Amino acid sequence: MSLPQGIAFRASNAFVTDVAPDFCENGVPESDTQIDTGEADYPTTSTQGNNEGWETVDADGIQVRNRNAANARLSGMHQCTNANDINTWRLDLPSTGDKSIRSAAGEFNYTAGTYLELFDTASSLGVLSTGTTSGAATWKDATNVERSSAADWASNNAAATKTFTTTILRLQMGSGALQGTVSFFFVEDFTAPEPDVTPIRVVSSPLRW
Repeated sequence: MSLPQGIAFRASNAFVTDVAPDFCENGVPESDTQIDTGEADYPTTSTQGNNEGWETVDADGIQVRNRNAANARLSGMHQCTNANDINTWRLDLPSTGDKSIRSAAGEFNYTAGTYLELFDTASSLGVLSTGTTSGAATWKDATNVERSSAADWASNNAAATKTFTTTILRLQMGSGALQGTVSFFFVEDFTAPEPDVTPIRVVSSPLRW
Protein backbone atom coordinates (compact mmCIF):
# COMPACT_ATOMS: atom_id res chain seq x y z
CA MET A 1 0.00 0.00 0.00
CA SER A 2 1.32 3.43 -0.88
CA LEU A 3 0.40 7.02 -1.63
CA PRO A 4 -0.09 9.07 -3.71
CA GLN A 5 -3.16 7.43 -5.25
CA GLY A 6 -5.21 8.81 -8.11
CA ILE A 7 -8.51 7.28 -9.24
CA ALA A 8 -10.00 8.00 -12.67
CA PHE A 9 -13.71 7.15 -12.85
CA ARG A 10 -14.99 5.99 -16.24
CA ALA A 11 -16.64 3.03 -17.99
CA SER A 12 -13.66 1.32 -19.57
CA ASN A 13 -10.10 0.79 -18.40
CA ALA A 14 -8.96 0.49 -22.01
CA PHE A 15 -10.43 3.86 -23.08
CA VAL A 16 -7.22 5.72 -22.14
CA THR A 17 -3.90 4.84 -20.53
CA ASP A 18 -3.51 5.86 -16.90
CA VAL A 19 -0.11 7.00 -15.68
CA ALA A 20 1.06 6.06 -12.17
CA PRO A 21 -0.07 6.76 -9.52
CA ASP A 22 -3.49 6.78 -11.24
CA PHE A 23 -5.81 3.77 -11.47
CA CYS A 24 -9.11 3.30 -13.31
CA GLU A 25 -12.35 2.63 -11.43
CA ASN A 26 -14.41 1.24 -14.31
CA GLY A 27 -17.81 -0.22 -15.07
CA VAL A 28 -18.78 -3.63 -13.75
CA PRO A 29 -18.20 -5.63 -15.85
CA GLU A 30 -15.64 -3.69 -17.91
CA SER A 31 -17.29 -1.12 -20.20
CA ASP A 32 -20.76 -1.59 -18.70
CA THR A 33 -22.59 1.74 -18.44
CA GLN A 34 -24.26 1.08 -15.09
CA ILE A 35 -23.02 -0.33 -11.81
CA ASP A 36 -25.92 -2.06 -10.08
CA THR A 37 -26.39 -2.67 -6.35
CA GLY A 38 -24.98 -6.18 -6.50
CA GLU A 39 -21.93 -5.03 -8.47
CA ALA A 40 -20.22 -2.95 -5.76
CA ASP A 41 -16.57 -3.79 -6.40
CA TYR A 42 -14.79 -3.04 -3.11
CA PRO A 43 -12.17 -4.36 -2.50
CA THR A 44 -10.32 -3.96 -5.79
CA THR A 45 -6.53 -3.67 -5.51
CA SER A 46 -5.05 -0.70 -7.36
CA THR A 47 -1.66 -0.68 -9.06
CA GLN A 48 -0.38 1.20 -5.98
CA GLY A 49 -1.43 -1.76 -3.83
CA ASN A 50 -4.39 -0.02 -2.16
CA ASN A 51 -7.84 -1.54 -1.71
CA GLU A 52 -10.48 0.67 -3.33
CA GLY A 53 -13.90 0.48 -4.93
CA TRP A 54 -17.60 1.22 -4.64
CA GLU A 55 -18.63 -0.09 -1.23
CA THR A 56 -22.35 0.66 -1.40
CA VAL A 57 -24.40 1.29 -4.54
CA ASP A 58 -27.91 2.74 -4.45
CA ALA A 59 -30.79 0.65 -5.78
CA ASP A 60 -30.94 2.94 -8.82
CA GLY A 61 -27.33 2.12 -9.69
CA ILE A 62 -24.43 4.35 -10.79
CA GLN A 63 -24.21 5.68 -14.34
CA VAL A 64 -20.69 5.28 -15.78
CA ARG A 65 -19.39 6.73 -19.04
CA ASN A 66 -16.30 7.24 -21.16
CA ARG A 67 -16.29 10.83 -22.44
CA ASN A 68 -13.10 12.34 -23.90
CA ALA A 69 -9.63 10.85 -24.10
CA ALA A 70 -7.66 14.12 -24.20
CA ASN A 71 -7.05 14.14 -20.42
CA ALA A 72 -6.97 10.70 -18.82
CA ARG A 73 -7.91 12.08 -15.41
CA LEU A 74 -11.08 13.68 -16.78
CA SER A 75 -11.82 11.07 -19.44
CA GLY A 76 -15.06 9.78 -17.94
CA MET A 77 -17.42 9.96 -15.00
CA HIS A 78 -19.50 8.05 -12.46
CA GLN A 79 -22.80 9.70 -11.54
CA CYS A 80 -25.82 9.14 -9.32
CA THR A 81 -28.72 7.98 -11.48
CA ASN A 82 -31.16 10.19 -9.56
CA ALA A 83 -30.85 13.24 -7.30
CA ASN A 84 -31.98 11.29 -4.22
CA ASP A 85 -29.33 8.56 -4.57
CA ILE A 86 -26.37 8.05 -2.22
CA ASN A 87 -23.37 5.94 -3.25
CA THR A 88 -20.20 5.35 -1.24
CA TRP A 89 -16.70 4.76 -2.62
CA ARG A 90 -13.93 3.55 -0.29
CA LEU A 91 -10.15 3.69 -0.21
CA ASP A 92 -8.03 2.02 2.48
CA LEU A 93 -5.17 4.34 3.41
CA PRO A 94 -1.67 3.10 4.31
CA SER A 95 -1.60 5.38 7.37
CA THR A 96 -3.49 7.97 9.39
CA GLY A 97 -2.57 11.66 9.50
CA ASP A 98 -2.90 14.74 7.33
CA LYS A 99 -3.77 14.09 3.70
CA SER A 100 -3.95 16.36 0.68
CA ILE A 101 -7.15 15.74 -1.29
CA ARG A 102 -7.95 16.71 -4.89
CA SER A 103 -11.14 15.96 -6.82
CA ALA A 104 -12.95 16.70 -10.05
CA ALA A 105 -16.77 16.74 -9.93
CA GLY A 106 -18.47 17.26 -13.26
CA GLU A 107 -18.39 15.81 -16.75
CA PHE A 108 -17.45 16.53 -20.34
CA ASN A 109 -20.78 16.45 -22.18
CA TYR A 110 -23.38 17.99 -19.85
CA THR A 111 -23.94 20.03 -16.71
CA ALA A 112 -23.76 17.81 -13.65
CA GLY A 113 -24.58 17.67 -9.96
CA THR A 114 -21.35 17.74 -7.97
CA TYR A 115 -22.13 16.65 -4.39
CA LEU A 116 -19.11 14.87 -2.91
CA GLU A 117 -18.61 14.49 0.86
CA LEU A 118 -15.47 13.06 2.48
CA PHE A 119 -15.52 10.74 5.50
CA ASP A 120 -12.95 9.36 7.93
CA THR A 121 -14.71 6.00 8.42
CA ALA A 122 -18.09 7.37 9.63
CA SER A 123 -17.00 10.91 10.61
CA SER A 124 -17.62 13.62 8.02
CA LEU A 125 -14.59 15.70 7.07
CA GLY A 126 -16.73 18.08 5.07
CA VAL A 127 -18.30 18.54 1.66
CA LEU A 128 -15.71 18.85 -1.10
CA SER A 129 -18.13 20.11 -3.76
CA THR A 130 -21.82 20.79 -4.13
CA GLY A 131 -24.30 22.41 -6.50
CA THR A 132 -24.34 22.01 -10.27
CA THR A 133 -21.69 22.89 -12.82
CA SER A 134 -22.49 25.87 -15.04
CA GLY A 135 -21.98 23.94 -18.28
CA ALA A 136 -20.45 20.96 -20.03
CA ALA A 137 -16.69 20.35 -19.68
CA THR A 138 -16.45 22.14 -16.34
CA TRP A 139 -15.44 20.56 -13.05
CA LYS A 140 -15.53 21.60 -9.40
CA ASP A 141 -12.37 20.96 -7.40
CA ALA A 142 -11.96 19.87 -3.77
CA THR A 143 -12.54 23.46 -2.58
CA ASN A 144 -15.85 23.74 -4.50
CA VAL A 145 -14.34 26.13 -7.05
CA GLU A 146 -15.54 25.53 -10.60
CA ARG A 147 -12.78 25.17 -13.19
CA SER A 148 -13.89 26.32 -16.62
CA SER A 149 -12.13 23.67 -18.75
CA ALA A 150 -10.03 20.52 -18.52
CA ALA A 151 -6.91 22.66 -18.90
CA ASP A 152 -8.09 25.03 -16.16
CA TRP A 153 -8.74 22.13 -13.78
CA ALA A 154 -5.38 20.51 -14.57
CA SER A 155 -3.47 23.74 -13.96
CA ASN A 156 -5.41 25.37 -11.16
CA ASN A 157 -7.41 22.84 -9.12
CA ALA A 158 -6.81 23.41 -5.42
CA ALA A 159 -6.24 20.76 -2.75
CA ALA A 160 -8.03 20.42 0.57
CA THR A 161 -6.07 19.21 3.61
CA LYS A 162 -7.91 16.72 5.84
CA THR A 163 -6.82 14.86 8.97
CA PHE A 164 -7.61 11.14 9.20
CA THR A 165 -7.62 9.35 12.54
CA THR A 166 -8.46 6.01 10.88
CA THR A 167 -7.28 4.42 7.64
CA ILE A 168 -10.72 4.20 6.00
CA LEU A 169 -11.43 6.99 3.53
CA ARG A 170 -14.98 7.14 2.21
CA LEU A 171 -16.28 9.41 -0.54
CA GLN A 172 -20.04 9.86 -0.58
CA MET A 173 -21.46 10.73 -3.99
CA GLY A 174 -24.89 12.34 -3.69
CA SER A 175 -26.57 13.73 -0.57
CA GLY A 176 -30.00 12.14 -0.84
CA ALA A 177 -31.26 15.46 -2.22
CA LEU A 178 -28.41 16.62 -4.48
CA GLN A 179 -26.94 14.59 -7.33
CA GLY A 180 -23.24 13.70 -7.29
CA THR A 181 -20.76 13.10 -10.09
CA VAL A 182 -17.07 12.24 -9.90
CA SER A 183 -14.44 12.15 -12.64
CA PHE A 184 -11.24 12.02 -10.61
CA PHE A 185 -10.04 11.70 -7.01
CA PHE A 186 -6.51 12.01 -5.63
CA VAL A 187 -4.96 11.62 -2.18
CA GLU A 188 -1.40 11.99 -0.93
CA ASP A 189 0.33 12.58 2.40
CA PHE A 190 0.32 16.26 3.25
CA THR A 191 3.74 17.91 3.30
CA ALA A 192 4.03 21.31 4.92
CA PRO A 193 5.75 23.93 2.76
CA GLU A 194 9.37 24.66 3.52
CA PRO A 195 9.91 27.87 5.52
CA ASP A 196 11.52 30.81 3.78
CA VAL A 197 15.16 30.83 4.89
CA THR A 198 16.39 33.64 2.64
CA PRO A 199 19.38 35.23 4.40
CA ILE A 200 18.80 38.70 5.78
CA ARG A 201 21.58 41.19 5.13
CA VAL A 202 22.32 43.32 8.17
CA VAL A 203 23.95 46.70 7.57
CA SER A 204 25.55 48.22 10.67
CA SER A 205 25.50 51.96 11.29
CA PRO A 206 26.96 54.22 13.99
CA LEU A 207 24.94 54.64 17.18
CA ARG A 208 23.06 57.95 17.23
CA TRP A 209 22.43 58.47 20.92
